[in-house]
Amino acid sequence: YKSANPLLFDASWGGMVSCGCSYVWLEQEKKARCSNQAKTFECPVLRDVNADFGNGHYNDHHFHYGYFLYAAAVAAHMDPLWGQSYNEKVQLLLRDIANPNAKDPYFPQFRHFDWYLGHSWASGIISSPNGKNQESTSESVNAYFGIHLWGKATEHWPLAEMGESMMLMESHSAKYYWYGSGGVFPPEYQHKMAGIVHDLLFEFQTYFGKQTYFVHGIHVLPLTQATGFLMSRDWIANSFDIFNKSCEEDNFCLGSGFITFAHAQYAYIDKDEAWDRVMALPDDGPFNVYDIGSGGGNGNSKTSTLFWVASVGNDPAPDDDYFTDLPPAPGIRINDHVWAHRFYTVLCIGAAVAATVTLVREFNRPFYDSVQESLLRLVAS
Repeated sequence: YKSANPLLFDASWGGMVSCGCSYVWLEQEKKARCSNQAKTFECPVLRDVNADFGNGHYNDHHFHYGYFLYAAAVAAHMDPLWGQSYNEKVQLLLRDIANPNAKDPYFPQFRHFDWYLGHSWASGIISSPNGKNQESTSESVNAYFGIHLWGKATEHWPLAEMGESMMLMESHSAKYYWYGSGGVFPPEYQHKMAGIVHDLLFEFQTYFGKQTYFVHGIHVLPLTQATGFLMSRDWIANSFDIFNKSCEEDNFCLGSGFITFAHAQYAYIDKDEAWDRVMALPDDGPFNVYDIGSGGGNGNSKTSTLFWVASVGNDPAPDDDYFTDLPPAPGIRINDHVWAHRFYTVLCIGAAVAATVTLVREFNRPFYDSVQESLLRLVAS
C-alpha cells in the first residue's frame, strides 16, 4: 500500500479500521506527516478512542466510507473496467457498513442500520449513558446513496435496490426525528431541528461545536443528488433565516466554510439568488471557503457547488408530503403518535419483506424461481 494511514481488518469485531496517524508538523515543508510506522502496526486508532473520529471503535464508519463508495461508483460508471478491477476492495467497505449477508463470516450484518427505527446509529462499540446516537443524517443518506450507485455502476441490481431502500428510509427518519416533522420534539425544545439524536435525548449542538450554523450545516453536507430527499422547501423556508442569521453574526461561519451550505440550501427558495451568493464567496486567499483548512467547505469546490445549485429545480425534489405520515381516520381518537408508530411498523415490515425477497433472489436463485413459478401457476388458475 502507499498510504501512511492504511486500512486494517479487525478480526475481533469484524470490520475495516484505519491505522491512524500520529501527526508531526514539518515547518520547512509546511505540512504534516505520520510519525508512526503502520507497517509495524503502530496504530494510534487502535488505542485512542478519539483518533480518526473513533474509527478504530467503529464510530462514523458509514459517514466516512460512504464518501469512498460514492466516489468509487462514479469512477466505475466512467470506467467499468476499473469497477471490475476494484470491486472486491470496494466491497470490503460496503460489507463493513451495510453487509446484507447474515452468513458472512468476516463482517456483521448491517452494522449501523436499525431496521426497527428506520435509520442508522453512528456510534460504534463505545457505551454511553444516553444510548446510541447519530449526528449527520445527510452523510448517512450519502452512504446508502453510494451503495445504490455502486450497485447500478456494477450492474448488481439487488445491491442497488438495497441501497435505494436504505437511503429512502434514512431520509424519511431524518425528517421525522431530526427535522421534527413527526412531532417528536417536546414543547420545551425550542428549536426546529436536532443536531444529535440519542436513544434518550435530543441535542441542539454538534460534536465539534454548539454554533447554530454547525447544527444546520452538518445535516446538509455533502451536496449530492440525494440531498433532495432530505431537503423540503417548506422546512428550508422556515429554517433558513435561522441558519443565515447565525452566519451573519459569526465570521467563523465563513472561515469554516459552513456558509457554503447555507447559500446552496437557499437554491430551493431562489436559485438565482443562491447562485449569486455562491459566486460572491471567496475562493482564493486567506478566506478561501474551499481551502483544505476550511473544515466545512473543503469537501466542495466552487464548480461543484455551482453545479449543485444549478441542478436544483431541473430534477425536482419529492413533494413536501412525500414522506408525510398519514393522519388517523376521522372520528377515531387515538394518541397523536400511535398512527405514526403503526405507519412505521408497516414501513419496516414492508422493507424487511422487500429485503428478504431481494436476498433470496440473489443468494438462492433456484428457490426464488420455484416460488415465482408456483405463484404464476396460481394466478393462471
